[in-house]
Amino acid sequence: MVDIVIRFLDVVNEFPERRATWRCNGRETQRRQACPMSLRHVIVELPDRPGSLGQVTTLLGRLGVDIRQMRVLGRDGTVATDEFVVSVPGPVIDRMLPELIEEIQGVRVRSIEPTNSDSGISGAIVAV
Repeated sequence: MVDIVIRFLDVVNEFPERRATWRCNGRETQRRQACPMSLRHVIVELPDRPGSLGQVTTLLGRLGVDIRQMRVLGRDGTVATDEFVVSVPGPVIDRMLPELIEEIQGVRVRSIEPTNSDSGISGAIVAV
């Protein structure tokens, strides 16, 4: 399914005049404005190995999801738990996001919840 969605996004991006309509996920619009993006707080578990986090962030980028914040909550040598605040473009991607992320081998979405602020995890970030 991820391949189908990404191929669709690639096709849409080839035709800039259709972008505004796609961003509204098929809803016809007279205006050339993109739909507002929804903020989501996402917690995922992924294999604790090089490249796992990169696979997740690459997928999010290809789907047009803006990563506002990210932090590693924990890791035990086998599984890492990461937290994101993301901005999701439209209701279709919003609904399908957990399924699309979980198509990456070994990745599980623990929670995805609406948030009204992208400062939800900034208080926990410390300088090293």
